[in-house]
Amino acid sequence: MYEDRWRYIRNIGAGGQGSVVLVTDESGSVPGEVALKRLIHADSQERRARFERETKALEALDHPNILKIHHKELQPASGDKPFFVAEYCSGGSLEGRGARSFKDKIAESAAVLAPIVQALEAAHRKEIFHRDCKPANILFRADGTPVLGDFGICHMEDGKFVTLADEGVGSKNFIAPEMESGGTGEVSDVTDAYSLAKVLYWMVSGGRIFARERHKESGNNLASSVERQRFEHLHMFLDKFLKFNPHERSRGGMSDFRRGLQELVMLVEGDFAPLVPDRAIRCRFCGLGTYQRSSNKSGSSVPQAGLSVAAGHYVVAMWCDHCGHIESFNLKASGYREWWNGKNEL
Repeated sequence: MYEDRWRYIRNIGAGGQGSVVLVTDESGSVPGEVALKRLIHADSQERRARFERETKALEALDHPNILKIHHKELQPASGDKPFFVAEYCSGGSLEGRGARSFKDKIAESAAVLAPIVQALEAAHRKEIFHRDCKPANILFRADGTPVLGDFGICHMEDGKFVTLADEGVGSKNFIAPEMESGGTGEVSDVTDAYSLAKVLYWMVSGGRIFARERHKESGNNLASSVERQRFEHLHMFLDKFLKFNPHERSRGGMSDFRRGLQELVMLVEGDFAPLVPDRAIRCRFCGLGTYQRSSNKSGSSVPQAGLSVAAGHYVVAMWCDHCGHIESFNLKASGYREWWNGKNEL
């Protein structure tokens, strides 16, 4: 019996898959307090298989930001239920901490998620995809280190889909659309990137949840005023990963997510103006006015800005309606040309 070795201290939690208790190892092989997760519905072969997947995935992934397994008994003697023993993350989960402390704080949110991105990159290199990235599955050690756990519905690229036929895959508020049908869609790194993008929004928004890809709709848009224009950078970041069709998402998956997250923090912390179509831009000089836009094709002029345009160039300008400060751009080779289409073109 597992009680012969593992001394019960108290309950930690329970879910549909298993119960988790805090224990110590009476044999002394595993020091300190650890978490013992025990399968609840051991009579179900499907649930046994799912529990085994989680255990084997955690064992296969030796990464500082992935939950560490110390011991397992998947075929215990004496009629015991399968269980494994893992490190105890005494800092609780991101869900337990709540999103309120991260509201409007992109740098702080990114600091938590960056190690999780690295953990997922390590998993993806071994062709293991989590598929259920959500606040409840991001845990914290006592020193605050974030750790990714619960690989119970992970997909291992061994030629088999591992989804149970009688239950959905993952949390409906965070999973990618291709997983909503029971996991029969294409599984890849962009699947986990989609979910983690929703976790980032959940944190920065202070706990809001939105359907599908509707992060910019009224009520969800965090850049609802010029004073909050820095959050346009966040929405532009989310646009890369929150696409219904996985083939339209940023194809670099978690690698793109990692680089984009670093860029996002730099843009927000530096208070750089977001070049986006439907939002006024606050003047970088006086901070009181907003920029008005006009553009002109080659060989003409932009009279409001006092600019002449050389042949073969496409110059656009913005001027502040409060202090008159002027910003101009040559869009000859710029990827932002589309932003100016239909905007006061003279």
